[in-house]
Amino acid sequence: MSSRTQRKKERRERKRKEKRKKQAQLQQRHAGLSPRGDAPLGSNLRHRQRLKQQFPQAWPGEALEDAAVFDETAFASLPPELAVQVTAVREALAEAAESRGDEALKRA
Repeated sequence: MSSRTQRKKERRERKRKEKRKKQAQLQQRHAGLSPRGDAPLGSNLRHRQRLKQQFPQAWPGEALEDAAVFDETAFASLPPELAVQVTAVREALAEAAESRGDEALKRA
């Protein structure tokens, strides 16, 4: 059986460990990390990765030049005058996606 002073020391040590653990959790929250420390809280990294893998499908009856913005086969079948316009739209969308909205507006 442990002595009274030994139990007191153990209790203090447990409290210190709990306090350190809480401080570490607070620091993680302020740093924006999840409790596991793997990804920032509120991060939409997985969502962005899934969006990169998706491609729009043309609707039935959709204009060929509209579908050609995202579809290479539709773009290849466009007449040259429409291909120039679609290329400008593609470049503007790429710049807007890269957060260069001012340059994208100049192209449009």
